[in-house]
Amino acid sequence: MIGKLFLICCAGLSACNQPNSQMQVKNLKASQTPASAKSNDSVKTQTGTAANIQVSEANHVVNKSSRMEDKMTEESKPAISLRAKAEKTGDKLIVEYEVENHTKETLYLWDRMVDYDDKGQFINENLAYVFFEEPKAVNIIRASLPLPKNLRVAVKETPFLRAIEAKSKIGGKINLNTPVEEFSPYYGRPKEEKPEIKECSEIRLILGWSEFREGMEIKEVNLRGEKVLTISGSWGKPYQRIMEKRIPLSVNVSVHKTNFERQMPLQ
Repeated sequence: MIGKLFLICCAGLSACNQPNSQMQVKNLKASQTPASAKSNDSVKTQTGTAANIQVSEANHVVNKSSRMEDKMTEESKPAISLRAKAEKTGDKLIVEYEVENHTKETLYLWDRMVDYDDKGQFINENLAYVFFEEPKAVNIIRASLPLPKNLRVAVKETPFLRAIEAKSKIGGKINLNTPVEEFSPYYGRPKEEKPEIKECSEIRLILGWSEFREGMEIKEVNLRGEKVLTISGSWGKPYQRIMEKRIPLSVNVSVHKTNFERQMPLQ
């Protein structure tokens, strides 16, 4: 009896201790699981942070590259650009142009052409210097010309100026009769009864311009109710800068037969 009782008690004790052991194992697993999850969350957080840093650095590189490209594009742009077109309408040759200032400074266009009548000087909106150029081109010029070599001239003719403000555009138009007559401010137009006519296939529009330079003196004057700019003073070369546009168009030109200087703009 005593032996049986002893065995029953031992078995009871063993049964009583088993749930506690299982609970301890469960508790141990439960305590380990959050730690593992925290470790994984930490890895994910670190990975996400690294990815964000990489994206941020990539965006910085892209933005820096974009700024460099914008700067290079800005620096590669010309200071000034010229667009032009020409057409013949009836007995007229019409040349229209637009000049754009790409800089942050005011530039000056030498295209206000001087003409004369019984009242003196005025601005002729349709005037330009015209010279035939071999083999089949006609130069239409609004710019300051050099003094002629074969004539003695008391006063040099200089066009008036227009200001082109920073980052802005201005336009102009030249309206000539056809056949187009050669014209120089120092020689006038052909006076022959039967002038020689040259067939041209190209118009070469040439305009003078300048930035403000040390030694220049630019003043605003009123010429018959129109405000224009005059330029005077002394400055280094180039005297003026030149831009041009070649336009394919068939046009006849009346040329001088006698002594006549076909000049290019002063530079």
